Amino acid sequence: MGVVDKWYAKIRKYLFFYRDGFYEFPVLANSPQMMLDSIRSMPFIKFHNQKNYYTTNTPFIRGGCHYQELEEGLWILMSDIEMKKNISFKMYYDHSEPIDYHFITLYVNKGKVSFELPKINLDIENKDRSWTLFKAGSSAVNAHFKGQHSIFLSIYFTEEWMMSNVAQSGVLKNKTLAAFFESSENCLYLPNFLERKKSVYEPLIGSILDKDENGVKDLLLVKQKTFEILSAFANELNDGQTIRTFDSTTGSNRRKLLKVENLLKESIYGKFPTIAALAKEVGMSETKLKADFKKMFGVTLFQYFSAQQMKYAKEMLEKSNINIKEVAYSLGYSNTSKFSSAFKKMVGKLPSEFVSKK
Repeated sequence: MGVVDKWYAKIRKYLFFYRDGFYEFPVLANSPQMMLDSIRSMPFIKFHNQKNYYTTNTPFIRGGCHYQELEEGLWILMSDIEMKKNISFKMYYDHSEPIDYHFITLYVNKGKVSFELPKINLDIENKDRSWTLFKAGSSAVNAHFKGQHSIFLSIYFTEEWMMSNVAQSGVLKNKTLAAFFESSENCLYLPNFLERKKSVYEPLIGSILDKDENGVKDLLLVKQKTFEILSAFANELNDGQTIRTFDSTTGSNRRKLLKVENLLKESIYGKFPTIAALAKEVGMSETKLKADFKKMFGVTLFQYFSAQQMKYAKEMLEKSNINIKEVAYSLGYSNTSKFSSAFKKMVGKLPSEFVSKK
């Protein structure tokens, strides 16, 4: 019995195990190939081998994944998944086998936020986009919520590949990255990177999806676009983009913080939930919740909540004929002047400046 067969026999009874409010989907993550082999062993996955693509449709998730080895030590995977339940993908590692692939993952939430106001129903695109770099062997704890429809674009590379390409072409050559790989931290988080980089990541996704019966039509183009986005990632760090590092080994704790983040987003139509209520919901003390949330997200709970409110307020003002009073009311503000003050603090301009542009 091979490594993957032994692993699957061991974890089979834990498929979609329910923990901390999430169903866990396990994968053997030593390398991209081993990950694919572990997924292939599951009966509810259908592989389309020639096209390097697999699909699934279960009571928990629906979607598929495109995968491609670009060269030795470099892979790319792109998943498009709809969550039917709260899901957490759990990484397992077999320590008798090599664990040598770092990976950068782009997360794009494709969902919409609906605002029901007296005069209009408005859908606003959810612009949750971020990159996270994980060291080889990281637990990469994650949490995805029922109803979310998300794209995951992951680039896997070995230490040997990284060092070779830094020397030859300068890809991923960066002091911040060098310091990160020498540190004890497991993850480097770059929020909102994609807001300015659609011209880089959209062509990459398009090149992966451009397939015929033999798979990707232009492998060289996929490789070129992959190099471009790795370079863009490194350049963004050089530009002083806000980054955060965090220890991903505390899986249950991180999952709880992601649940709190989701609860805050679900509450943007009204008043800020109390910290006591949030702490009780996820089973943490108020003190620990406040400290750990700020460490992970870089801001306090209320600052995060207010920033989310103003992000959607800006979208509403730009994309509809709703007046300022209605926007303020929809977000729980009974006083327009207080809303305008909070908006300017977060956005840098008064809401009237966005209304006057239309």
